[in-house]
Amino acid sequence: MIKRIFLYMVLVFAVSCSKDSDEFAVDNSQTGIVGRWKLVETQFDDGGGNIHVEDQSDKNEIITFDSAGKTTNNKFSCDGIYTFTPKEPNSPTGANLTVTFECNALDPKSETRKESFQAYIKDNNYLSLRNSRCIEPCAEIYRRLK
Repeated sequence: MIKRIFLYMVLVFAVSCSKDSDEFAVDNSQTGIVGRWKLVETQFDDGGGNIHVEDQSDKNEIITFDSAGKTTNNKFSCDGIYTFTPKEPNSPTGANLTVTFECNALDPKSETRKESFQAYIKDNNYLSLRNSRCIEPCAEIYRRLK
């Protein structure tokens, strides 16, 4: 009988634990943009006013912002730099996050990537990046990692 109860408790515990709770921050102890973030979804307008949401968590795209203004993204072979000024979602439009990657400044064929975003942090654990180049609404949604 004790073995059955123990096995039942182990089964309940194993089923109740999820990968999300192991991977993502769940409290609000971290604030600001500094930290590690994982892309979880993209949102885009099809041109007819319909917003589509696509799950991106299987792509394992991670972006990191440190307190010294450096950023890494596993899509790039080098570190980048960033500037960020927090703002509320209801603030007027305008970029408040600029990210620049120059992976090989000596190679003239190398791409310098400089992007500007409207960046909003929700509940300290969700980062929404809206690229300023998008004509229609579009966004990348990231979740803070532990």
